[in-house]
Formats: sequence, structure tokens, C-alpha cells
Amino acid sequence: NAEITFSPGKSLKKNGIDIKTAAEYAGTIGGVVFSPSHMNLFRDGPKERRRLIDTSLCQLYPKYLSVLADYKKVLDQRNTVLKDARYHSGLIDMIDIYDEQLARLGGSIIRTRVNYCESLNKKASEIYKGMSRGREKFLAEYITTVLPEGEHAESSMSTADWAQKFYDALQSTRNYDFEHGATSVGPHRDDLEVSLDEMPVRSFGSQGQQRSCILSLKLGEAKMLGEAMGEPPLILLDDVMSELDSIRRDYLLNSIGESQIFLTCCDKELFSGLSDGKVFSMEKGKIKASVVQGGRGETIGNITVKIALGKKRKRPCGIRFARCLDKALLGERVKGGTGRVRKPQKPPDLVKGLTNGIVACGADKAAFAWRE
Repeated sequence: NAEITFSPGKSLKKNGIDIKTAAEYAGTIGGVVFSPSHMNLFRDGPKERRRLIDTSLCQLYPKYLSVLADYKKVLDQRNTVLKDARYHSGLIDMIDIYDEQLARLGGSIIRTRVNYCESLNKKASEIYKGMSRGREKFLAEYITTVLPEGEHAESSMSTADWAQKFYDALQSTRNYDFEHGATSVGPHRDDLEVSLDEMPVRSFGSQGQQRSCILSLKLGEAKMLGEAMGEPPLILLDDVMSELDSIRRDYLLNSIGESQIFLTCCDKELFSGLSDGKVFSMEKGKIKASVVQGGRGETIGNITVKIALGKKRKRPCGIRFARCLDKALLGERVKGGTGRVRKPQKPPDLVKGLTNGIVACGADKAAFAWRE
């Protein structure tokens, strides 16, 4: 039982017990999220791609977060010495101490990332192959600055090997680092390169190809997380259907595993290919739902749910909506709103292709599909 409260302040609880640090909380809930902001993965610099890797690793290995924190602390201290040494020459002798600490922590981070990216590439490649029906070859590779340009990272290298490689790189770039006042090599400068048919997606991929690659990475991440935790994680995909062709949409709706998956988009017709699941749409916080099962959508019952939005919000976010809706469908009171199941009303004809699930509709174009 995990709980996060954001107002007033932020507090964390696990099974009713207060958690003091994020590191203790990491790994409690398995979840993978895709949102429109993830499209910046290839538009922005390597920092966003490193964040993608580290976010997943913190769920897989909770202790990894503390290693990252220790590394950043030592890195900041080394950079401070590099900047101040030009004014205080006595600080130069301290660099060796920081180099040893940085190499030890960085070697562990690099080895963990390399092994993870190799496994992620296998998972994501299979997903992309299904999504594109084998028309393009997907490759995700970890690129580290501690190796000479053009040399590939290998998972067979040990932590000690990576620490030594990193230490040697720090020694060779020391004069450059003193000149610029910053550490130029290390896991804080590394990158994840994704390519299709050996062409970098960041430079040559279309919007649809970039979206498909990011989805493949996120769904591959979900598979790895499920294997590590022993149960499939929750998957939240926000506005994921746009810019995908019918083949990729069909794969996404019907072939992405056994996790509990929430998808949102602005056109309910995009869910017409759903073969099994629940579809919702809403208008001004009111959600109408009908239960359908079998054939082309035979109606066997229906419900109507109302969720309060609050003064500052026109529409609840996807995660909050899903949580409130789940409680409301069970007839429980939703915190912050009425959240009570009303009397059955005549269900609308929404998704003709739905064979089993719940359908909800509204007058606007906000549609929700819930696939279990």
C-alpha cells in the first residue's frame, strides 16, 4: 500500500509508515508513463535520454538512486576544485582524491546502464518489429564518453574495468577540465543513441518514427520492470495514438501484454480497433459508461459516473481520472467529488469493434480506453 501526498508539502507513506527519502520509496510501485513531453527525448540533449535510463533503473534497483546521488555530490566537489584551482593552486593536489571516488562510483553507474541498455534494446527491438511489421531495424545503444570515439561499450566488462577506464579518461582530460572548470567525461556526459536501419532517429526519423521508438523503449521498460518485480507494472499512455498509422495503432491496442494499461487520446474513433477493453469519454467532469460484451457490442448494463473537477481545473489529469474512475465504478465515494454510481441510463453506441468491456461517452472529444 503506497501513498504520496502533495499538499501541504510532499509526504510519502508505505503500508501506513512514513518514508523519509525517495530512495526508500523507489521500487514500491511499478509504473511506466508515456506523455507528450517524452517527444522531447530526441529533440533535446542527452540529459533527457539519461533521465529515461535512470528513472527505470531506480525502479529496478532502488539502491541505484543513492549511487547516483553520491556520484553527483563528488562530481560537484570536483568541479568546484577545477574552477577554484586557478586562484588557489593548493587545491590541485585534491583532484586525485576526487578522481578515485568519481571513478569508483561512475564505474558502477556505467556498468549498470550498459547492461540495462543491452537488455532494453532486445525488448524494444521486438516491440518495434511488431509495431512496424519488420519493415525497419531498431537499435538502442549506450554511448559512453569514457571510451575512445567509435569504441562500443560491452556488457562483459566488470565494474572494476569500467572504473579503470573512467579513471584513465579523467587523467587524460585533466588539463582540459582545469581550463574549462568542469568534468568533461563520465556518466553525466553519456548518451543513449537510437537508430532505425543504422540511421539516427534524432536526426533522420519522422515524427511517427520517433514516437514509435519512444513507445518501444517505454514498453520494453515495462517488460523488464514486470520481470524484475514479478508482476506487470501499471502503464499510462497519454495522447499516444496521434501520428501513428493504423498498423501501429492496432498493435498498440491489442498486442502490448498483460499489464493494466490506460490510454488517452482526443478522438474516440481511434479506439475502434480495440478488441478487448473498456472505453470512456467525458464532458465537463461527467462520465457516462455502458458495459458491453460479445459480438459487435451487445449491451448488458450501464452506469453513469460524475467526478468533481475543482475550481482550478477544467479536466482531471489522466492518472487522477483513472484512480477516481476505478473507485466510482465500484460504487465508492470519490475523494473530492460526488463519485457515486447513478441509476442506469440508456447507453450510447460508441465503439463498434469492442467485444468485451465498458464504454463511456460524452459530447466532447475526450475519450479514454481502459484495457485490462
